Amino acid sequence: PLRRVHYNPAAPALALAPALPHAAAGEGGGFYDPARVTQISWRPRAFLYSGFLSHAECDHLIKLVSCRSPDGFLLSAA
Repeated sequence: PLRRVHYNPAAPALALAPALPHAAAGEGGGFYDPARVTQISWRPRAFLYSGFLSHAECDHLIKLVSCRSPDGFLLSAA
């Protein structure tokens, strides 16, 4: 049977693109996997994406925000 396929002109380039080094290790930067998403709350809507960012990427974002925000703005799980 025939099926309709959407052509993506970027697909050949994407197939040749090298994978990110930490994507293979499962530390973030990889592809979206719905099995790694946990719904934390419906109201407000909140989801946990495990492996979304590496520890280094998280630290970098925290550093960027902490330089610009007043004390007590960041929430920490620790």
